[in-house]
Amino acid sequence: KADPFDITKKTHSIVAASADVGYPVLSNNWLNLMVFGEFGKYFGKSGAYYDVATQSKRDLKYGWGMAAPGIRANIFKIVNLGLEWRMTGGDFVYNLFNQNYDIERVSFVDVGNANLVPVSRYEKLFPSDPLKGIFGSLGISVLNIVTVSGAYQDMRQGAADPVRGIYGDIALSPGIIPKIKDARAYLTRMNVTDPFDIKSEGTLMGYRVTAELAGGVTLTWDFRQTYRDLDGSGAIDHPDETITSTSIETGFSF
Repeated sequence: KADPFDITKKTHSIVAASADVGYPVLSNNWLNLMVFGEFGKYFGKSGAYYDVATQSKRDLKYGWGMAAPGIRANIFKIVNLGLEWRMTGGDFVYNLFNQNYDIERVSFVDVGNANLVPVSRYEKLFPSDPLKGIFGSLGISVLNIVTVSGAYQDMRQGAADPVRGIYGDIALSPGIIPKIKDARAYLTRMNVTDPFDIKSEGTLMGYRVTAELAGGVTLTWDFRQTYRDLDGSGAIDHPDETITSTSIETGFSF
């Protein structure tokens, strides 16, 4: 059995800042085209952290990330296309604060001798070398009934493993079913080596349905499923490592 640890002695905080600029290049009835650039940086207290790959201590250096040049296009008001060149300096993670952050913000690594080491999501995901690569997205409206969207990331870092990711979403257009304001199913798996190894940490899938009730009141059913390697074995091999949650929310509009 692993020894417990004192969370008050393992605190970690991080701050992020970003800026972006865009310019519309073309706009007409069949094509809207924009070029853009984005820049972001993390800030926090420097120190040593536990490197999962080398199983040793390493100095933490908060880094920056850039997406430039980038393009976004809407074609015939049906297809949305995006493509951007990404690069990083220092220790930086794209999409750190995504839908899975609250679940994965702390993980555990088995270092032997029945010892577990807590590792933050930031420390676990950031690359050992600067990254360069592409991120692309595509969304298509099918007969104004459903919208299908997807994205793919492929970043390279010297001789180390690539950092890849996928995202998929299918959403029902509002008004197709009476009283259903929003209905969608999704799967996201970012900042991993193998984006198609679905049953592992880094995956989040689920569905969300929002129904309109009387008087501007909405009711939302939100189901999520993800995975946590609780014993630090590197595999999802126990039933309690499949994490599911269902929430029911109410909303009001005036």
